[in-house]
Amino acid sequence: MIKNLLKKPHIIIIGILLIGGLILSAKAMLGNNIEAEKKEEVAQKVKTVKLELNGHDKAVLETVGTVKAKTRIDVVALSKGTVRNIFFSVNDKVFQNQALASLSDSLTLTNLISAETNFANMQNNQIASERLANETVRQAELGVQAALDSVEAAEIGVNSARDNLNNYLALRDKSNEDAKTNAVVSYFGYLNSVFSALDQINTIIKVDESALSPGSILLDPSIGAKNLSALPSAKLSYKNAKTAYDNIKNITPNNNTIDNDLSALVSAMEKTEIAVSDMINLLNNTVTGLDLTETWLNAQKSNFIGLRSSMVISVSTAKATMQTLQNISLINTQDESSLNNAILSAENRLSTARISYENSLVALENTKQGSSQQKISAQISLDSSRSQLNLSQIQAGDLSIRAPITGKITKRTIELGAQLSPGTKIAEISQTDLLTIETDISAEDVLKIKLNEEVKLLIFNEELTGIITKIFPSADPITKKVRVEIAYDNKDNKLIPEAFVNVIIPLQKKIKNKKSLFIPLRAVIINANENYVFTVTDGHASKTVVNLGETRGTEVEILNGLNNTDELIVEGAKIVEDAEKVEIIK
Repeated sequence: MIKNLLKKPHIIIIGILLIGGLILSAKAMLGNNIEAEKKEEVAQKVKTVKLELNGHDKAVLETVGTVKAKTRIDVVALSKGTVRNIFFSVNDKVFQNQALASLSDSLTLTNLISAETNFANMQNNQIASERLANETVRQAELGVQAALDSVEAAEIGVNSARDNLNNYLALRDKSNEDAKTNAVVSYFGYLNSVFSALDQINTIIKVDESALSPGSILLDPSIGAKNLSALPSAKLSYKNAKTAYDNIKNITPNNNTIDNDLSALVSAMEKTEIAVSDMINLLNNTVTGLDLTETWLNAQKSNFIGLRSSMVISVSTAKATMQTLQNISLINTQDESSLNNAILSAENRLSTARISYENSLVALENTKQGSSQQKISAQISLDSSRSQLNLSQIQAGDLSIRAPITGKITKRTIELGAQLSPGTKIAEISQTDLLTIETDISAEDVLKIKLNEEVKLLIFNEELTGIITKIFPSADPITKKVRVEIAYDNKDNKLIPEAFVNVIIPLQKKIKNKKSLFIPLRAVIINANENYVFTVTDGHASKTVVNLGETRGTEVEILNGLNNTDELIVEGAKIVEDAEKVEIIK
């Protein structure tokens, strides 16, 4: 075959040309496909949220709670027998005293033998009655001794409670004086912060020329040039704060006057805070130039923003100190009343213990007198056992098990023909119309929730609403968490007792004199060099570097970098790139 082809070279050349053409066509088609793929830009799918400034610090706490029925009762068999009839199924609603099952006991002979044995035991009991009487007397004597020990312990308790009151009264006055002394020391620190803030303001706007150093430069006309009312407003705020400062700067507070002096100082601090805020507004309306550089202006803005934050904290701390001083008298009264109540309670226990001791003496005497009645009692028991023997001979038939409460059958644990013993569980009845969800949260987060607050309950992608009905007054000593109970109206039977449910609790705390911008923490990309987020601009992702503030729950504060109404990518931020086309999922 090959030899025949070699004899025809024109056929070989034509074949080579055809193969080459096919290869070139395939390469052209592949190149076109690659070029088409390059031209087609695939949009990443993301979820976004519109940013909004607000005056509250809002966050949520995501946790897990356990569903608890209002009441849950185990229904048990009261006697041995075989299950003959079952009158209920799981999820049936039953009423109190309703028949749930019937048992059949064919072991009559066994019961008869037991009754005969019991009769013989009662005969022996007559012989042992005298010995039992002696033992009873001995136990009564031990009871007298125990009662006497209780009296002595109660007397020690009374003395201890009185000692506690005396020790408290001795330490209370010193503790109060220490609190006032600390407040006096803090007073001068707050006063210096007011002076420092006013000095920094005056250095720029030069309202009080007498406080300026010789040779200070004149007020630059470009300050507040964007808004002519900004400078007069800043000067007026400065004067108000300066007047308040001048009224208190020469005051020397002491432990007797610190309450009123601290109140006047807080007023001056609040006016200084307003002056600092007006200075920030003035700097925001200032035009840079040859004398006022952009670097200087930005430095001043940063300085006064930090100064305002410091002043806000100082005002809050000073108010807390003032509140503490105002509450000293009330707290002292409450503590002293509590200790007096403890003394009264201890004295009541002592009185009760003494009565118990007297009663034990009477009981001992009665026990001695009753020993002679033991034989009579033994005879009565013997007669009773004989009656029980007669009753056992005629006992037969069915035993009925009934519902102890009204509710819903949530569990069934028996089948027909099963052999049951007394105490065997046959079913569980729960009252599920009103459920309680129990969850434990940190002591810090407890301060941010309140009673009757609505919370979200998430189960199987469905959102339900519950109400906080109880916040326990103390934390668990082991977990250090506080138990919170949430009520849920389960009339639609959407929750199952003892199941877990996701709980979302809103956390709120008012922030005074501050506009805050909080975003979901999952939207921020954090690395060693910078922190940034992605916003959407004209259908494309835009990388934006941000400065982070404090974290509240699942949200973080943005100090700068974002603007109100920006469209922030909250899901998908970690897979997009800057300028990449995105598709917003509603």
